[in-house]
Amino acid sequence: MVSADGEVRADWARYFEGLGMRTLRCVGPTVSCALIAGNTRCPLHEEADFAVYDRSSVTPELTLKLLCPKLPLPIVFAQDRISNEGRHEPLVTSLGAEAR
Repeated sequence: MVSADGEVRADWARYFEGLGMRTLRCVGPTVSCALIAGNTRCPLHEEADFAVYDRSSVTPELTLKLLCPKLPLPIVFAQDRISNEGRHEPLVTSLGAEAR
């Protein structure tokens, strides 16, 4: 889960955990990002099967890095929506490059 918004991050993590998945959380490029810093790998990507990025938290620079076909996992871009229960849920809007 990558979102600068802590509430979105927490709810999205709960959403996927409710589906039986283990989640890792990241605040994205607003604090510290290995990809923006020039690294070719993100340490969290190494532990994940796929990454879900909140579109509102992704900068143009990070988008270019995430579209690189050499990333080790599938990238999912999503926007936030509010469920009937009032929780944040991811709505997939697009997919990045396939993992190599």
